Amino acid sequence: MHFAKAHPRFPAMFSSRPALAGGVLAALVAILAATPAWAQTAGASAPPAARFIDGDGRLDLALLRASGHEGPLDASGWSFDPSVADIAGGPRFTREEEDDFWSPGFGRAGANEAVSALAVYNGDLIVGGAFTQVGELVAQHVARWDGESWHALGAGTNAAVEALAIHDGALFAAGWFTEAGGTAAARIARWDGAAWSPLGSGLNGRVTALAVYAGMLAAAGDFTTAGGLSAARMALWNGSAWSALGSGADRTVFALAVHGSDLIAGGKFTRAGGVPVGYLAAWDGSVWRALGAGMNSWVYALASHGGLLYAGGIFDQAGGQPAPYLAAWDGSAWAPAGPALDGAVRGLSSSAAGLLVGGYFLHAGATAVNYLALWNGTSWESFGGGTSDVVIAALDQDSRVYAGGAFLEAGGRGAAFVARWDGAEWSEMGSGAGLDGQVHALALYEGDLVAGGAFVHAGGIAAERIARWDGHAWSPLGAGMNGDVLALAVYQNELYAGGTFTSAGGQDAAFIARWDGYNWIPLPGGAGGC
Repeated sequence: MHFAKAHPRFPAMFSSRPALAGGVLAALVAILAATPAWAQTAGASAPPAARFIDGDGRLDLALLRASGHEGPLDASGWSFDPSVADIAGGPRFTREEEDDFWSPGFGRAGANEAVSALAVYNGDLIVGGAFTQVGELVAQHVARWDGESWHALGAGTNAAVEALAIHDGALFAAGWFTEAGGTAAARIARWDGAAWSPLGSGLNGRVTALAVYAGMLAAAGDFTTAGGLSAARMALWNGSAWSALGSGADRTVFALAVHGSDLIAGGKFTRAGGVPVGYLAAWDGSVWRALGAGMNSWVYALASHGGLLYAGGIFDQAGGQPAPYLAAWDGSAWAPAGPALDGAVRGLSSSAAGLLVGGYFLHAGATAVNYLALWNGTSWESFGGGTSDVVIAALDQDSRVYAGGAFLEAGGRGAAFVARWDGAEWSEMGSGAGLDGQVHALALYEGDLVAGGAFVHAGGIAAERIARWDGHAWSPLGAGMNGDVLALAVYQNELYAGGTFTSAGGQDAAFIARWDGYNWIPLPGGAGGC
């Protein structure tokens, strides 16, 4: 892919383009007048985008989220071409003085987009993610590696797979999809080795995590109903029906793990079962409880290992004590897990050799590890130079470590998004869609990047002029708009969009509308037009 020099049509300011005029500008000025100064103008006080862009031109959402910023960024000195995406489908930036060419793994082995989940089923490795091809094989979001070649699992799913689990001799996949094997399956499905089947009427929102607990399958994510019943972001499947876990969580759950007799959940929630918690909580089969003071920011990953519960994420404190990105719970208190990592943790997995840790970090203490490391209980170990980008999932099988993520290389070798470590070296396994139109505005909202412009697809998914990037995949914001989005702003925890549209979310909205997290709402009277 070619990343061109800055062009006048791509502004340096993320929040709006200079050409915005008339009623839309007036309406947004009114909104911004009540917005804190740091969230308004890029040139004056908005944080510089350079602070959050890595060496490959990718926006480091974990770092950005950890900063606590909501709203515009100052992209001075950087250009963003919406016709080009990074390897996982996200936005990609380059310095204005550069004119780089970037080839995202053409001819390389592996997947054609990010791998988010790994599992072993009937002795084979199963991978799930945003990909539609592995090696030369068409495989829709889920595939099987038998040690020599890739195989599709039927027709796969119609959108990304984010979680995998094995239960009662079957493989379960969950994520964004609404179909599996060509059959309706709302965000979760069961593979029996030959065919896909739904789990009742499924879930009404994205699933981010699966775990087997008390003989049942636990699912967590963004949903609010399971099998048609109220279930706030977590639910249990007993083989025939769904049930809730108390009153659930008040915000997204990213991770699940079983530790002792408890089901542990982590995410961006601060209440579980009505109880105040610090981004993670324990379910004992009847009620939710906090684990000490918890963390001071989001938990992305959990694992039970060596009698301890490990939590990873973008936090820098656990139990009120310094613990950057990774901490261990001994049943009564939190403590840092070894010398500190220098970046957020995205995935954890228990193995015979130690705790596998994947994420956005380059160093573990003084050890260079590059996105993947092993904690053996006393020190950190690396894996042959690590990978070229973030590791989202990792697991150990028969003395081999498999890693999946957003990387194109492992140990300096071509390995697109999935690779295998044999104890001595990395090897590939077998051989990116972005936006399809201009982007006029970007903003950070609830920790995610929101893009507005003239596009109608994001990551291959229909997204009418506005879309949300969570660091892994694009998703639409409702039905979007019927005209271009030219400006974005965040005010009082809601997202405002302005542009040339007259409809937002299927409702009349004269050039400006607000998103409350679920629906588009027109502003009374609208704006006067451009």
